[in-house]
Amino acid sequence: MSDENIKQEEKTFDTDFKYAIVAGWLIIPAIHVVFSTLGSIFIVMLGTPSELDEVGLVTYIISAVSLVFLALIIYSWLKRKRFLPILMIIFYTLQVIDSFYVYMTGYTVELFYILVSVILIVYFIRSKRVKATFTE
Repeated sequence: MSDENIKQEEKTFDTDFKYAIVAGWLIIPAIHVVFSTLGSIFIVMLGTPSELDEVGLVTYIISAVSLVFLALIIYSWLKRKRFLPILMIIFYTLQVIDSFYVYMTGYTVELFYILVSVILIVYFIRSKRVKATFTE
């Protein structure tokens, strides 16, 4: 195959439209970010740190810190910042670490969530759509 044929076979993505930031598989992490933000707000607003056990207190602290990080992610997402994939990789890596911590302290953890986080890390690393969408 010549270089010209290879270039013709490469898929290109139209990312000029308004909803390109949630087009394709990007809708899944976008929804996850929204629900994570709502969950963190819920935990911080209703939790009382002095009444929590060790794991609950760690979850409370992680939720409070996550709110700032999630606000940065949402801003970067809406502005199509080039560094958003790095933020998402960090976000999902921290979720995997948190899940392992919860599991090691004796609580049950859904392995499905860990698997989804790992899949999304790989997605943000390898996706051509992500690279084409977040270019600012």
